[in-house]
Parts: sequence; C-alpha cells; structure tokens
Amino acid sequence: MEYRQPSAVMARWSMILGIIAIVTSPCILPAVVLGALAIILGLLSRGGQLKLPTPAITGVITGVLGIISGASCFIAGYTMLIEQYGSYENFMNEYMKLMGY
Repeated sequence: MEYRQPSAVMARWSMILGIIAIVTSPCILPAVVLGALAIILGLLSRGGQLKLPTPAITGVITGVLGIISGASCFIAGYTMLIEQYGSYENFMNEYMKLMGY
C-alpha cells in the first residue's frame, strides 16, 4: 500500500486559519467558516499517517475554539437583544421606526 505523506503546508494553513478564526470570533460568520476550514485542513494534513503534525493539532484546536467562541458571541448578542427589547419582533419594529419606515 502506498500512503500519502503528511502535508506541512496544510498543517501550517490550518494553524493560521484557526488563529484567525479566534481573532474574528466577534464577527461570527468568518469565525465559523475559518474554524471549519482549519479543522478540515488539519485533519487532511496527516496524509496516511496516524499522528497529526504539531501545527495541525494546533490548527484543529484553534479551529474548534474559533467555532465555539463565534457561537458564544452569537448567543450572547441574541440574549442581550432579547433582554433589551423583549423579542426579535420588537427589535425589528424599533429598528424600522429608527430608520423611518
């Protein structure tokens, strides 16, 4: 059997994307997308080996943390919106009034 060699480039990009996912977690969508890409690249970088390279492990961990922090920012923001306005519909009504619609 022929196994693929581990990819150092994919492992490095996994780590970079995971770090960017953590940094962009208040923006929610980039954090989730980049975190998912970091996890995918980290797992694919191992090739046919059983063990992940160190940057890939870092990329997978930071990717998961980026997704979790992005989701927690979304939940915190939605919770504050509900506490302030009572419901999403009340928020949208207030927003429409503010915009002059």
